[in-house]
Amino acid sequence: MKFGQIRFSAFAVLMVMATGFSGSETSTETEVWNTVLTFAKTWADKGDAKALRGVFHESMVTISPADRDPIHGREANIAAYERFLSSAKVTDWQFTDQHIQLLNDERTAIVTFVFSVTMLEDDDTVTATGRDLLVLVKEQGKWWVAADHFSPFPSQ
Repeated sequence: MKFGQIRFSAFAVLMVMATGFSGSETSTETEVWNTVLTFAKTWADKGDAKALRGVFHESMVTISPADRDPIHGREANIAAYERFLSSAKVTDWQFTDQHIQLLNDERTAIVTFVFSVTMLEDDDTVTATGRDLLVLVKEQGKWWVAADHFSPFPSQ
């Protein structure tokens, strides 16, 4: 499952580490961003796909450049991460240009950012860059990642 061959699993290039906001974010935006960071640290730093059960909404859906069809459901998304993590190890991750938009009386958040993820795949070092869009929902007092759509930058 080489990235260069666009045959990596749905979440191969998803979350990236925070460099911080401007300081003007609200407490709700901070809660949302902390959930995004938990998501990133769970798969990229810890390599623990099963722990994503505590982050993914039960109706989680992902659209990625690696899969023709959307991946529906928490367990299917976790399986996609497990496939990716069985063939790659993330060595570095960063983001820029993060933005959070709150909707629905601050119970829905749309998060966008630019990512750079470096990983080892079959003894090759690969760096993937692109953009990501996450939708989070707040249910029973907790933020959940409900949707993810990520892609590489368009060709110039």
